[in-house]
Amino acid sequence: MKRLPTLLGLLLSVVPLTAGCGSTGAAGGRFTQPSSLMKQFIQEKIDQIPFQHGEELIINLQWLVQSGEQSIPQLRDSLNNPEAKLRSSVAWVLGQIGNKRAVKILRRHARDPQPVVRYEIARALLLLGDFTWIPELINGLESELQGIRYRCFEILSKKTGQTFDYDFRSKDATARKASALKWRIWWRTQNTDEWFKRGLNPAVAGPYR
Repeated sequence: MKRLPTLLGLLLSVVPLTAGCGSTGAAGGRFTQPSSLMKQFIQEKIDQIPFQHGEELIINLQWLVQSGEQSIPQLRDSLNNPEAKLRSSVAWVLGQIGNKRAVKILRRHARDPQPVVRYEIARALLLLGDFTWIPELINGLESELQGIRYRCFEILSKKTGQTFDYDFRSKDATARKASALKWRIWWRTQNTDEWFKRGLNPAVAGPYR
């Protein structure tokens, strides 16, 4: 993975991310618009996701993150794609871009039929400051898949400062369930705290298109 910054830099140099872009910005209620060439390049990157793995996939997703706001409309449309891997990857990219106007987009897909997509959307929403979908992430702590358990626990512990002795590596489903119960009790307590509830639904600046 040490080669990632160099390779990513080479990829980004192929098409400058801000060249030829027209932008009305957040104040105008629209996302930055890419040039026609950049729009085509963004779509190609998105379309490649289902067929990529490992470092190749990571480089591609990081490229989309670096493309920033101008890629959000195409990423938004891709959340309707039938390929679960694509939808979950797009959710991750939207969270990493960090534009809070993506909260509305992600919320519309928060009940995706595929658990792996729901967990990734919940992770992205929490990363963007929306704590509403924490219960979904707590459900992920009981997943049979260690990768899902890790990703749910990583964002939960980072954003809440809690761990409740949870070990995503544990093969003891009973122990994981007991720890997840502690998380659920904590969540119910937080939901009765008015100061905490004020942070559940962050304001999202402007409409999106």
